[in-house]
Amino acid sequence: MSRRSRLAALLAAGAAGLLGVWMAAGLVVLVPQGAAGASPSRTTAGTLTNTEPCSTPLGSTPTPTAPAVVSSVRTRFGPALVVGSGPYAGCSLYLLTADAPANPATYGCTGTVCAVHIWPALLTTGRPMAGTGVNPTLLGTVARTIEGHAVHQVTYAGHPLYRFSLDAAAGDTAGEQLFDPGTKPPGIWYLVSPGRGTPDAAPTSFVDRTVPLVHPGASIPYGTADVLTVELDQGLGGLPFPVYTSSADMHHMSVCDSTADCALRWPAVLTRGHPMATGPIGGMLETVGRAPGMHQVTFDGRPLYVFILDAYFPPGGPSSLPHAIAAHGTGIHPTFTGIDVGTFHLVPAP
Repeated sequence: MSRRSRLAALLAAGAAGLLGVWMAAGLVVLVPQGAAGASPSRTTAGTLTNTEPCSTPLGSTPTPTAPAVVSSVRTRFGPALVVGSGPYAGCSLYLLTADAPANPATYGCTGTVCAVHIWPALLTTGRPMAGTGVNPTLLGTVARTIEGHAVHQVTYAGHPLYRFSLDAAAGDTAGEQLFDPGTKPPGIWYLVSPGRGTPDAAPTSFVDRTVPLVHPGASIPYGTADVLTVELDQGLGGLPFPVYTSSADMHHMSVCDSTADCALRWPAVLTRGHPMATGPIGGMLETVGRAPGMHQVTFDGRPLYVFILDAYFPPGGPSSLPHAIAAHGTGIHPTFTGIDVGTFHLVPAP
């Protein structure tokens, strides 16, 4: 069974719970516990090998018996955080753009299906410990309730950390840059850069293709358009998503990035290295720096975004989730207090 088929089976088995995560109105409040001290114990450098599959869900009593250790290893996407000791040593760790600090009052991944089975939360007893290559001052915890138990989840630069159910062994990175329609709100999962705790993006590829146009909240297309798309879900082989520009952005500057609410709904298209096009696209792809170590793709000088309502999963998962590429965000002019982020438009094919 392929990794995509396994994920579809997990989603289908927990469809009711996952739909509850995706559509729930209630939000869990983060209660920061403070960063770890400046000089915690460090693990010994060496090869990290898991003795339990990285896909193992949290147990019915998820509270661990020891402090979690977080280390850094080199992956095909660059240096990234992993579990530093114990049965899941070497298993990749991920952040979600719908979590803190972009949206510090909520979790994007809640409930049994998401935080226990699909993306098991990294939990700790006491302060987490810094392993090789990890900045101890960026480690912290956040209090939350999972499976009815009060637990502390490990954070890095404010981002809660998770394993992924389709990673089996140390070094697997199936969750990289996965645009997830099942979290609330939808967001993109990334490996985590140990230097600053920022998303560790993958190389991106772009191509023009025909996509259905759908109004937000609707399911029936009102037309189609030939537009620019980006390949995300790199860890699972890639899926195309339509990209957008904002009328308020000029000269490689992102207005949306200046407000957390906009950045949450219109995640930036990030890349490692120079973005590539697999065919004629009628414009120039470049990058612009965001937070240190992060690079957003631009098209003819305008930063590129995806829209959270465009997230989808291939056929085989629960019918409650979208299963095909579509563009829901064109022509939208969102309103955020105190700032005009402009109108978002698809990038038409030449």
